[in-house]
Amino acid sequence: MSLAAVGVGLTTTLVVIYVACALVALLLPGLQASHAWLGLFTAAPLLSAAGLVEGILSNVAFAWLAAAVFVPVFNAVSWRCA
Repeated sequence: MSLAAVGVGLTTTLVVIYVACALVALLLPGLQASHAWLGLFTAAPLLSAAGLVEGILSNVAFAWLAAAVFVPVFNAVSWRCA
């Protein structure tokens, strides 16, 4: 499994989910479900420019951290199981 492919895939997925949640929070402010996801990735005020940038950058960092841990573990386990 490619670290680069997983990193880019996870980054894209998490950023799209974060932006979608921000849009839902903007359009439906009474729906608390989206606010929880936004609060995980930023300490800045929700839906502020700083909060959106910080949240997106945090999602990028966490995606690459997850890929850096997952890919070697997956490759080691799949090699042993094959």
